[in-house]
This record gives sequence, structure tokens and C-alpha cells, in this order.
Amino acid sequence: MKICKKYRNILVGFSVIICYLSSCIPAMDCVYVEQFKNCTNDTLFVGISDYDNIDSIWFRYIYHVDIKSKAPLLASIDSILRNNNSNINMTTYDNGHEIVITPTEQARMEREYMTIYPDSIFPVNELYLFNNTDTEYFFLIKFKDAKIYSWDEIREKKLYNKWITIKDKDGKFDRNVKYQ
Repeated sequence: MKICKKYRNILVGFSVIICYLSSCIPAMDCVYVEQFKNCTNDTLFVGISDYDNIDSIWFRYIYHVDIKSKAPLLASIDSILRNNNSNINMTTYDNGHEIVITPTEQARMEREYMTIYPDSIFPVNELYLFNNTDTEYFFLIKFKDAKIYSWDEIREKKLYNKWITIKDKDGKFDRNVKYQ
């Protein structure tokens, strides 16, 4: 009976150690990001979809879009960013120093993060790419159009460009976003 308890304790201890070590292995807990380059001469907002339909996109960082608003897309985004958690400050730490970020600063930072400048690189989480197909559709909305037109007008007047990338059998695909 003592031998069984000894082996049981060793097995339990070994299992706990294996579980603890496997949770620290970077490959087990990683999110990979694909880098894309804006090869256009325009500042853009980018919507990405597995389907060739602008209504099926998820905006890269514009998950706040009020699609029913008649205001210009950019004004709609700014309005939602300003009103999102309007009384809550975010606290972060930099080199051990506490930094408080106000809602206005949060909105400004998020808007900067959403905006993709010419000849710049922007990340996309690989979890959002090529989910149901080997083709990915990028819908490119010019910043100047987002300042003037609502989401409905952008769709109706087709004030966007489309860029398609296809994953080959080796998993490689073009990462240089350009007009077609």
C-alpha cells in the first residue's frame, strides 16, 4: 500500500510540474501577427474579410463603427471613441511608474492606431486571416473619404478599393497592400 501512495504522489507531482512548465513555453501561448505594408500613396482605413463583400468586413481597429449613422465615417468613429467609457481613466505602468490615460487620450491613441499611413507597416492578428478560405479581401477606404462620407455612402458609391491576397500551397501570400 505504501508503494502505491509513493507512486501516486510522484505521478501527481510530475503532472503538476509538466502542466506548470507547459504553460510557460512561448509556443503554447503565442499570438502571431502578420505584417502588411501600405504601398499606396494614401492614408487608409482597412477592412478585412474572408469574403468578397464589404458588408462582411471587420475593420482593422474600427470595431466602433456606427453603421446607422448618417455622419461622415470618421466623425462617427470619433464620436463613439469620445463617448466610450467616458468617465473611466485607464491606468498603465511604464518602468514602474503609474501613468493615467484619460478617455480623450485613449480615443486619440486608438484613432492613431486605426490610421494606416502611406508606406507604413501595419499588423494584423493571424487569427483573423484565412479562416474559411485561402483568399483574403482587403477593403481600402481613403482617409479623405472617411472624413466626408458616411458608411452607407462609402458602400453605395463604392468609395473604396479592393485588394485581394491569396495564400499559396506553402502558406505564403503577398503582404504589399496596393490598389488593383
